[in-house]
Amino acid sequence: RQRIGEASAFMELQELSLAQARAQAIGMAYALYGVTIVAAERVRVLERLVQVSREASEIFEARVEVGDAVLRDSTMARVDLARNQALLREAKGRLNLAFAELERITGERYGSASARELSPPPIDFDAYYEGLRREPPPAVQVARAKARYYERQRDRLKREMINPFQLMFMGGQGDLGEARIGAGLAYELPMVQRNQGPRARAEAERLRAGIESEVKQNYI
Repeated sequence: RQRIGEASAFMELQELSLAQARAQAIGMAYALYGVTIVAAERVRVLERLVQVSREASEIFEARVEVGDAVLRDSTMARVDLARNQALLREAKGRLNLAFAELERITGERYGSASARELSPPPIDFDAYYEGLRREPPPAVQVARAKARYYERQRDRLKREMINPFQLMFMGGQGDLGEARIGAGLAYELPMVQRNQGPRARAEAERLRAGIESEVKQNYI
């Protein structure tokens, strides 16, 4: 009975872990969606800055040629253009990394960050918040399931302190066809196993999972 209880608790833990994995995947997709949108907007802003800086550099170069500005002004304009171009290349690199992570999570390829091609995963937040009022979040449920599993494990180890008896029956025929029947009783040594180490570890894991569930509940 104790082994069946431990196995059932383990199955429940794995089922809840699947629900937690799904929730984490949705959360990661939303987070990466936000990172990608921000990175794309940064690229668009820097592209406009580069264009303005290029026009300003061309204007100062023309003014230097006609003697309306000094060489220092033209040099500063070129430096500003080079700085914005470096920032733009860095921003494009970050955008490509965000696209790569988003494609890894969602399995979809995105050519650009336009609103038509890139959109967040569909989810009903009202239903999600309503569900949180009925039951705890998946992360909390998994932590509580871990506590129940280790509690069942501790109970099983406690029950296995005393080894079970083995009752054996034997039957057959002898050389002359006579019936031979026998019985025996077996017991393993040592007769009592305290399982002190495994029981202590199971109890510590049960307490840790209980604390983890409370912390995650308060954090979420």
